[in-house]
Amino acid sequence: MNKNDILEEFDKNKSLYDSLCSKTEQLIKELLNANGIVVHYISYRTKDRTKLRDKIVRKGNKYSSLNEITDVAGIRIITNFAEDVNKVAEIIKLEFDIDLDNTIDKRNHAEDKFGYMSMHYVVSMLKNRLKFTEYKPYKDLKIEIQIRSILQHGWAEIEHDLGYKGAKGIPSEFKRDFNRISALLETADKEFDRLREELSSYNTQVIKDITLKPEEFNINNSTLYQFLEQNKSLKELNLKIANFYNVDLNDNLQDINFGELSEKLKLQGIKTINELNNLLEKNKDSVINNFSKVANYYGNTSSNVSGVDRSVGLHSIVDWININV
Repeated sequence: MNKNDILEEFDKNKSLYDSLCSKTEQLIKELLNANGIVVHYISYRTKDRTKLRDKIVRKGNKYSSLNEITDVAGIRIITNFAEDVNKVAEIIKLEFDIDLDNTIDKRNHAEDKFGYMSMHYVVSMLKNRLKFTEYKPYKDLKIEIQIRSILQHGWAEIEHDLGYKGAKGIPSEFKRDFNRISALLETADKEFDRLREELSSYNTQVIKDITLKPEEFNINNSTLYQFLEQNKSLKELNLKIANFYNVDLNDNLQDINFGELSEKLKLQGIKTINELNNLLEKNKDSVINNFSKVANYYGNTSSNVSGVDRSVGLHSIVDWININV
């Protein structure tokens, strides 16, 4: 099959490859979500016809059919952390049929090559998945899946914009600079992994000890999150305020601006969770009994308040104190 025959085959099947990309992206998103893995983004593309033609010409007589070109369809997965590249890779290995001959971990480059690249899988749908009607059209079709961290991706994009890809063609007087920047980014990737692990350990400690040793924890996003999650007095105050406005209490802690709340408390001289707890216990009854005064001060009524979140009680206590200074 010559170049024109392969391109004709591509034109005939392009919509099928487009569908393969879309369906594979949807499947990967579902798999990542089921495994609790959050990534920066996932994108897909069917190879541009001009680039496909150039590749066929560049490779000479290598290809005898379109199916032998393994990157006609492509998925790119960008993770927030380098450590997550391996987690995503494990899912891909379990959920797809891997073409081992064309799969490569470009992170394991030779020492004389510049930079670090991504994990590249060439895969097809598993046989048991092809039994389902929605996947049957993709039998024997391959798709390339690239996985890399956001820093790896950023470097690859910058490298491309500078006009270089890998070690090829870099002027000798600039190669040291390229390698130095690459090493810095690789170090940053590892440091972000380390930082995430240490923050996770800290959060675990906060969950365990915040009610037992509140004096040991300063106010920050992690400690405030757990205080709002665990403190029964605050929950009672929040519900009474929601009832006052006749609105629902938003239980989603992810919607709260913890930085703003933290600064508001620190301006009152509240620096530890123990001090915050004392502030709450000292003022909650006054706020409950006189909340109409707080609401009127800001012109808030049930007609212009559509909802409140779980930080409302702490904001109201600080407002109550300021009103009565």
